[in-house]
Amino acid sequence: MKAKKWFTFGLIFFMLLVSASFSLGSSLSIPFITVDQGAISYYRYDDPGFCGLDMLIKDQKTWAKFWAQHTAGITPAPPLPKINFGKEMVVVTLLGYQTSGGGPSTKVLGVNLDDKKPCCLRILIEDNETPGPLCVITNPFHIIRLKKIDTHSIVFEHQRPPQITPPEITPPSGIDGNILPPSAE
Repeated sequence: MKAKKWFTFGLIFFMLLVSASFSLGSSLSIPFITVDQGAISYYRYDDPGFCGLDMLIKDQKTWAKFWAQHTAGITPAPPLPKINFGKEMVVVTLLGYQTSGGGPSTKVLGVNLDDKKPCCLRILIEDNETPGPLCVITNPFHIIRLKKIDTHSIVFEHQRPPQITPPEITPPSGIDGNILPPSAE
């Protein structure tokens, strides 16, 4: 009888363990640090046809060239951030040429390594293309650094931010637009 109870207990435990492993998903989250983020990157800033880009940088020469273009319109130019390319790499995402400021933005939400394909790195990016109130040219960007990973493929997944609907405002009861009679106090 004891053996049957242990078997049943073991079977239930195994089923819980298996179902929990399926619900955890199949990716490993990779931590990252923001190097720079903002509304205006000067990388192809004067190109109205520029629709944005995603870039993985794994060496100092490419990093220095990108940074020089990215900061070309800033005086004095900010110094090149130090990246140890022996241990780290850089991911850049640019939204592209935008004609209204104060609205459009881009940001890296997460970096994941696929468990099923360990050499596949997934970068999740949120692109907000909602026009802003200003009539200025922008090129929103987000630059991050993360530990160096030997990847054979990288997937940049872009999504729009969730739409927020303002709550419906209902006037308190008794208010219908008419003037209320004075209270009898």
